[in-house]
Amino acid sequence: MFWTSFFPIDTNRAPSSRVTSPGDSSSLVSLMEEILSSGTTLRIKVTGRSMAPFLSGGEVVSLAPVSKSLLHRGDLVLFKNNLNQPVLHRIIQKRVNTTSGTFYLTKGDAAMVFDTLVPGDHILGKVVAVEHPAGKKGNAKILIQMTTPSRRILNNFNLIGSLWRTMAGRIKSKMGRCVVTAGWKNDH
Repeated sequence: MFWTSFFPIDTNRAPSSRVTSPGDSSSLVSLMEEILSSGTTLRIKVTGRSMAPFLSGGEVVSLAPVSKSLLHRGDLVLFKNNLNQPVLHRIIQKRVNTTSGTFYLTKGDAAMVFDTLVPGDHILGKVVAVEHPAGKKGNAKILIQMTTPSRRILNNFNLIGSLWRTMAGRIKSKMGRCVVTAGWKNDH
């Protein structure tokens, strides 16, 4: 997911500069790292649909710095990928290696494939709140606190749903190839 705007929570004024293009992602990531490493919570407007159906674009997420020991399966995290771009995806698995450190397997809920392993030092922050925008029919904004015990349970259900969609997509893809190779292709 790319970001169209960002700003620290604890300021009442607009930021002096807004990054609106993913083309300058390196400086964007550096700024995010600086803000989060100072202990400040960061609010970011989400674009993209890799986290659908939970995040479909237009939501504002609040990110907080977090100790890597407090990250769990199902958590939404902001990390920098190998191209130094910011990505917001869900932790699928935590892998600890005594020699090379901690790595996280992540995935967008709507994605069919997993991300490459994310080193622990590439995790920038954890999503602590999600603000869904007001609906077209005048519905009020919805604020979801991501750190409550009930939300942690729901995060695991979202994780299971994400893995199920991936597995179902792979099975469907393989079944399609089997049908074609077995000569059952529909020639309409």
